[in-house]
Amino acid sequence: MCILLCTKSIPGYKLVLASNRDEFLSRPTARAQFVDDKVLMPRDLVRNGTWIGITRKGRFCVLVNYRESGPFSGLVSRGAIPVDFLFNENNDDIVTWIEGEKKKTNNFKDVGGFSLIVGDLSKDTNMFIFSNRHEGLYDPFKDGRKSVGLSNSAVMNPWPKVKLGEKLLTDYADKCNGVVPDENELINALIDILSHQTIEGGELYSVLDGNGSNTVQETIFVPALVNENGPGYGTRTQTLVMVTDEDEIIYVERDIDLNERQIQRFFIEK
Repeated sequence: MCILLCTKSIPGYKLVLASNRDEFLSRPTARAQFVDDKVLMPRDLVRNGTWIGITRKGRFCVLVNYRESGPFSGLVSRGAIPVDFLFNENNDDIVTWIEGEKKKTNNFKDVGGFSLIVGDLSKDTNMFIFSNRHEGLYDPFKDGRKSVGLSNSAVMNPWPKVKLGEKLLTDYADKCNGVVPDENELINALIDILSHQTIEGGELYSVLDGNGSNTVQETIFVPALVNENGPGYGTRTQTLVMVTDEDEIIYVERDIDLNERQIQRFFIEK
């Protein structure tokens, strides 16, 4: 069950995103790379979509599925939604883009449940969260919160893992005490937060039927779990998107299986 944590409170950084992607261990995936030299994103090789990405001009998004009872096979893949946003040729503002997507997807009824955080760093880190399972746009920082999290429930009804992640991220930002952290120190601290786990690997699970163990709602990192009737499941990748005050994007992707980090960096094009 994926998680996204974000903050604007770390000195020297306009925005920091930290995300775990939890998925079936056997699902084919391509690591993050630039597509058409415009969009940096990983790929789900089953439906050819993505769950996280950022453009050279600073448009970014992160998608998480919305947990529901029973399977849902949509006419439109959830992973196609962020791809459409990132490759939007008209560079539409967020509200205009959402209205266009609604028309293309039968008001999102053709898409399984999801929540999406979208933003445009060329417009003062303007960002919103919206979902096809509740109405309206949510501005995550409008109430002065230091850290905001999102997982597989409504943003206004966060799982325990989200509350824990928000606290850990806020505690780290406060610990900086106004001092810009060393880049490697920051990366390690964020990876440590994303690696916080409260269950052991190898446990049996049932996370997709809506009636499974609540432990996946509590642990930020999901170690490899087993299923007697299907493939294993757990955290596959950890991704950081760090935006400096100088508009440099530092994109860090950690492959859990390989225990390997890949770092890519570029400046936002004006």
